[in-house]
Amino acid sequence: GETPEGEEQPKKKWKLDPHATFTRTKDDRICIEEKNIKGLMKECVQTLYGRGRKSTITQKLVSRAVFVDPPQIIIADEISGTIPMPVHAITPQGPRTSIQEADFVKQPVVKFMLKIAAKEITEEILKELLTLGEEIGLGAVRTLGYGKYHIVSIKKIDAEGEKSA
Repeated sequence: GETPEGEEQPKKKWKLDPHATFTRTKDDRICIEEKNIKGLMKECVQTLYGRGRKSTITQKLVSRAVFVDPPQIIIADEISGTIPMPVHAITPQGPRTSIQEADFVKQPVVKFMLKIAAKEITEEILKELLTLGEEIGLGAVRTLGYGKYHIVSIKKIDAEGEKSA
């Protein structure tokens, strides 16, 4: 827009929205973060090897031994749109439901490397976790059926203990 004097107003900088679905890089590009990938993997571990089962594969192991590179994965320059998302809360006045908007990006290509620092997380287990993740979905509104992805390739890199997804 223009000011009354006819001068261009400076472009507004993106501000942190506490309800934003994605984070942004310093240069305002949309990204997902290491915590999103690790969070999905931890949810998959809980589903496959959850409580009550004897397993060396735990959420704590994923948290401590899986590293995502880069830590911010750029997926788009702009969001594709927003979708309404119900939010439920228990208040002193009783249960309440409100509608919040969630950002989405259509068909992003997400490419990253996983560095695995635990021999317990084998290539087979890694593929099992990421394949289950295809059904669970990645992101804030996966419980509504969004964020599902399709693995294009998983390649093992020659360096000991590093795998790529």
